[in-house]
Amino acid sequence: MIGKLPRATLFSVGERLVAFVLQFGATVIIARLLSPAEVGVFSLAASLVAIGHVFRQFGVGDFLVQERALDRDLLRAAYGMTLAVSWAIAALLLLAAAPLAALYREPAVAQVLQVMALSFLLMPIGSICSTMLVRELSFGRLAAVQTASTAVAAATSVALAWAGWSSLSLAWGAVAGNAVTLVLFALLRPAEFFMWPRLGELRRILRFGTPMTGSYLSEQLAARVPDLLMPRSLGFEALGLFSRGQSLALTAHDVLVTGFVRVARPVFAAGEREPAALRDTYLAFLTRLAAPPLAAFLFMAIFAEPLVRVLFGATWLPSAPVLAVTAVSLALAVPWYLAPGLLIGTGRAGPMLRVALVRLVAASLAVAVGVQIGLLATALLLALASLLHLAAYQHALRAATGIGLGDLGRACSPSLRVIGPALAAAALARLMPADTAWQALLSLGAGLGLLAGVSIALAVLTRHPLAMALGRLGGLRQPAESR
Repeated sequence: MIGKLPRATLFSVGERLVAFVLQFGATVIIARLLSPAEVGVFSLAASLVAIGHVFRQFGVGDFLVQERALDRDLLRAAYGMTLAVSWAIAALLLLAAAPLAALYREPAVAQVLQVMALSFLLMPIGSICSTMLVRELSFGRLAAVQTASTAVAAATSVALAWAGWSSLSLAWGAVAGNAVTLVLFALLRPAEFFMWPRLGELRRILRFGTPMTGSYLSEQLAARVPDLLMPRSLGFEALGLFSRGQSLALTAHDVLVTGFVRVARPVFAAGEREPAALRDTYLAFLTRLAAPPLAAFLFMAIFAEPLVRVLFGATWLPSAPVLAVTAVSLALAVPWYLAPGLLIGTGRAGPMLRVALVRLVAASLAVAVGVQIGLLATALLLALASLLHLAAYQHALRAATGIGLGDLGRACSPSLRVIGPALAAAALARLMPADTAWQALLSLGAGLGLLAGVSIALAVLTRHPLAMALGRLGGLRQPAESR
């Protein structure tokens, strides 16, 4: 099963990498155009909108991906349900914008929410097209659509921020990206795009979608708890700093992990669902996946302050400790990154809901206490809460596949043998002075050079799967034994 994945994986990960470059470039520019408080306003509005998107999706995409046999009536029913729910949420957001702005004592919240409500009018129209491309592993076309959307969103946000549109620049950027997605799906998948909606087959969709929606809602609430609670206790400036610290690590996560997970989910859905087969597929994926995110997250943790100084400027330095703690937390979670793809792809909605509820309760308690102390305390308590989340995933993973902690450790050990010494070498560059942007840039450059050089050398010497990928891309020869 793994053998048919390289092309899909290349497109999926490649698209996330291009999106990262575009979004990252826009973020670096916008950090110098908007204040932490303005970013905080958008973060709050985006969190409220993200919760709405959970109800908009209602697990429909996951249902269609894992469903063994699809017909047009079922697609039309899924489309009809998505359309009705999305437009209802758009109306609700418009009505709730003013009261929410009053609750947080910030008028700009209402304006941003009103603009972002437009996304709920646009996104459901092309949602079935996106799901079918994922189901078919057509990640080349999906990558083209999402790259164009990201580019337009980033360019619009930067242009409007430059023109003085404050938090609204980010909101209009998101809407512009959605509009481009709509146009491209109409051109690429006219059969699904222009499909007439209906409301049949709802029982099948609801049976799967209800627990999945509960799961995603719990996950979103857990992820957004800082955005919802922090403005009331620490203010929008603190939220902006916290969001900036988290976002750099989470953006790297999106590139290095989400691209693989998007491919893994339909593969788990289409393959054998016996525990032994799932175990082999999961561990094979993990052996190939672990090295890049481990290296990236731990490098971010070591070089958090130079990264923030170079990328965002001295104004954002208080976000560096948040970045470091978040990055370490993400590194610890690497062995379980594929667990959601396996559970969802094989229709295990119940375990996903239980895992999500554990995360929600743990994260809510962590943030409720943390915001009474400060940014770093909130980040540290969230990292501790994430350990409970990982324990819940391990319980569900073992029940589905029989995979134990020892299996995960053995799958990650080839990557650790490469990454550990490489990070130790890179950490030497942290001893260089980094009190100015130029000094920080030199320290980062030296660290990245050491990390890359030692990683490549050890990957080849230890015959890590990464060495084969590097050999194909860079023309490196494998050791004689592997020829």
